[in-house]
Amino acid sequence: MKKILFIALISLSVFLIYLSTIDRKVFFLTLSSTLNEKEPYYNKKLAKDLQEKKLLEKYVNQFNEKDGRVTDFIRMIQNNKTIVMQGKKQSIKNALIKADVVILDVGKVDLFSKLAYEKEEETLYGYVDTIAEDVKDLLELMRVYCKEDIYILKIYNPLDMFPKEIIEYMNDKIKTLSKAYKIHYVDYAITSDMIENKIELNQKGEATIYQKLQPEFAKTLFTK
Repeated sequence: MKKILFIALISLSVFLIYLSTIDRKVFFLTLSSTLNEKEPYYNKKLAKDLQEKKLLEKYVNQFNEKDGRVTDFIRMIQNNKTIVMQGKKQSIKNALIKADVVILDVGKVDLFSKLAYEKEEETLYGYVDTIAEDVKDLLELMRVYCKEDIYILKIYNPLDMFPKEIIEYMNDKIKTLSKAYKIHYVDYAITSDMIENKIELNQKGEATIYQKLQPEFAKTLFTK
């Protein structure tokens, strides 16, 4: 009887150690609307940092979408889009539930596509209000599943080619929504040498975002 009890205690101890180890690992999810097929540098570098510190449990970046609009990500969650990673299925709802940290980069495709041809100020402000409502719906839906840290990126103005007031109005909306849903708003500045192909951030620009995010990760995740 004592031998069985001893074996049971050993097994329990091993299991508890396993659980504590898993809890220290970071499940890293990105939901990024990209302007090209490349994975954003800041996401890759943060995942690499976690991996080098042996803190990365899983890095899920396959829900990123080229030219993805805010409503695309809403539908993605509503329909519980599922991908396959290393032969195993991964749904977006499950990823949101498990995520220790999420980087969200949305809105610029919606806004840039409109700014490219619309010049009427009143129409543009109205369009920003519509995008902001979509962002609100997305954040509300994400918070149903994700209770951990979410970082949302500001929308940059490539080469100041778009009206500054409109970009600022959009970012003010995002910032206000971030506070309402307890989401970290990531502000950063870009210069002309950080842009390529007229509207895309090059690696130097994306490195600027990494430099903003890395201290936050170091403060909360690298100390797990």
